[in-house]
Amino acid sequence: MYKFTKIESYSISTIRAISVLMIFFCHILQGIDSIMAWWLNVGVQIFLFMSGFLISSKDINNFYKFIKERLKKILIPIYLFLFIYLFIYQYLYKDLSFKNIITYIFQIQGYNWKVVKTVPGLTHLWFISVIVFSYLVTYFLHKFLLKVKFYNEKKFYLSVFLLFLISLPLIVVFRTNFFWIWIYITGYFIGGYFRGEVKNNIVKVLFFINILVLSIRIYLQYFYKLDSFLFLSIYIPISHSLLGIFLFCFLYNFFKQYYRDKEILSKKIIYLDKYSYEIYIVHHIFILGPLSILNIKNKIFSTIIIILITMVAAYLLKRLISILNNIFIKNT
Repeated sequence: MYKFTKIESYSISTIRAISVLMIFFCHILQGIDSIMAWWLNVGVQIFLFMSGFLISSKDINNFYKFIKERLKKILIPIYLFLFIYLFIYQYLYKDLSFKNIITYIFQIQGYNWKVVKTVPGLTHLWFISVIVFSYLVTYFLHKFLLKVKFYNEKKFYLSVFLLFLISLPLIVVFRTNFFWIWIYITGYFIGGYFRGEVKNNIVKVLFFINILVLSIRIYLQYFYKLDSFLFLSIYIPISHSLLGIFLFCFLYNFFKQYYRDKEILSKKIIYLDKYSYEIYIVHHIFILGPLSILNIKNKIFSTIIIILITMVAAYLLKRLISILNNIFIKNT
C-alpha cells in the first residue's frame, strides 16, 4: 500500500531499540522491587502499536500467504527457545504439566482461561498470544481500512470508534489483553489511513489526554490507594495503552527530524534493532524466574552479567534459526 522512506525506517529502528531497552530494564526494576518498573512497562505497548503501524503498509491480497509468513517469523524463534528452556526446566524441576505443554503449543499463555498454565520465567510471553491474534484479524482490518481510508478524518475516527464499541463484548474473553489488541489495531488504522505519517495534531491530542489520564492514575493509585478490579484491570491497562501510543507517535516524529541530516544509524541501534525480538524472548529467564541471576548481592554487577548473557543468548537463538532455515531450504 505504501513504502517507508529511509528516514522513517531509521526512526522505526531507533524506537524498536529504545522499546527493547525499556522492556529489559523494566524487568530489572521489577526484579529489585522498584516502583519505577510499573511506569517503565510500556515498551511492549510501543511494540504492539509499531507492529500494526508497519503491517498497515502491506497490501494483503493473499491472507494465507500473509499469515504463513508472519507466523513463521514470530513462532519459529519462540518454539525453538521454548524447546530448549522447557527441556532445561523439566530436567531441573521435573514439574511440567500437560496444561503447560498445551499452553505453549497453542500460544495461549496471554489469555485468562482455565486451561492456561504458565511456566516460571515465561510470563512475558503473553505478548506472543496478543500478536498472533492480531495477525489473525489483520485481514479483516485490511478490508475495513479499504472502505474507510477515503473518508474525511472525522468520519474515519468515528468509524474506528464504532468498531471499538462493537468489539467491547470481547473484553469478557480477553480482559486486559483486549486493550493490548486494540493498540495494534489503532497502529494499523493510523498507519494505513495516513500512509505512514503521524500528524502533529494527533501527538498533541495524545499528549494532553495522557497528562489527564496519568494524573488521575497517580492520584487514585498513590493518594487514594484504590485497588479495585475496575481500576487495576481496566483503567491501568488503558493508561498503559495511551502512553505507549503517545510515545511511539512522539518518538516517530522526533527521530524523523533527527535523522534528516544523518547518513547511517549507530552500530548500537543497528544491533538492538536486529536482535530486538530475540532479546525480548530470552532476557526474562535471566531476570525473573528459576534461572535468574539478579539474586547476586551486587545488583550493578548482576545487571551487567545479565546484559552479556542476554546478548549471547539472543545471538545464538538467531544463529540457530538461520541454520535451521538454511537446512530447510536445501531440503526443499
